Amino acid sequence: RMLEAAWKVNEGLRSRPEMISQLAAIAITRWQLAVLRKMDGLKPAWVERIREQDARRGFIQALEWQSFSFAKGMKEAGLPETWWSPGPRREIVSYTRNTRELAKEIGNQNACSYDPERARRLWEKRFPRRSFGAIFFPNSQESPHRMFRFLLEQELTELVLRAKAARASSADGSWPSDLENLASSACPGAHWSYRVAGETMSISFGGDFPQWPQSGTLKLPLSHKASVSRRGLLTARCQPLTGFAPGHRLLWMAHPLLSSF
Repeated sequence: RMLEAAWKVNEGLRSRPEMISQLAAIAITRWQLAVLRKMDGLKPAWVERIREQDARRGFIQALEWQSFSFAKGMKEAGLPETWWSPGPRREIVSYTRNTRELAKEIGNQNACSYDPERARRLWEKRFPRRSFGAIFFPNSQESPHRMFRFLLEQELTELVLRAKAARASSADGSWPSDLENLASSACPGAHWSYRVAGETMSISFGGDFPQWPQSGTLKLPLSHKASVSRRGLLTARCQPLTGFAPGHRLLWMAHPLLSSF
């Protein structure tokens, strides 16, 4: 019930147009996906809920909305007349146009193509040094990376839940020998690898996801392993969560819902 309530509360953030709301919704949903991977006996509706999350669309729309809201906010801020001289006015118009163009360019990328070098080129093309974009949003290059990685984390969580559902419905409680639809939509051309060895199943990403400098952002592993013991208990083993600040690690241990799995 706690997870159900948290999911519904987060829907309010996902429906908002601001970029900060979209990034916050992604961060919160990551925590929820981490819990879902460890749970057993979930309703089939959870697979559909995960599948319905369109973080890519929300991110692109937020970037487009940001271009218009920035210009509107500057106009409504009551700035002195000197701000509306030809120089600043050109900067505002340029920022609005370039942000819209950047949204289109990011929309043409995928989880495996958006690497640090490509991000740098895209941003420097649209926001050269000392422009409004470079000054007000200096760390925005990593934001699409967070969104793209989330898409992969979302895909893996869905596969884990599908495998668990198939095991629960089998007569002998065994893992399915294979899973359908292992192609990645977040990274076209890449596939997820599903293997069963005795009472253990494992899923891992077979594509080449670009590595970015370590940040304080929580990242879920792109592989998962679970076993069924002789007593019928399901145990999950996955790579350690990365990107934790010390406070986040403490929260993970202290949170009554998360720490119970």
